[in-house]
Amino acid sequence: MRRVPLWPAWLQNPPQAQPGRLLVVLTGAGISAESGLSTFRDSGGLWERYSIYEVAT
Repeated sequence: MRRVPLWPAWLQNPPQAQPGRLLVVLTGAGISAESGLSTFRDSGGLWERYSIYEVAT
């Protein structure tokens, strides 16, 4: 697996903000675990603490 730097070079020295420009960040599975947030499926995750029938209906 290739390691990606936490802060890419373009983000360390960003160009000046331009009005009307947007930055969109899409993340995938596992980002919450890396940041210390609870996940859904890990042991102790949200699905162990809550009933799927209560939160998904």
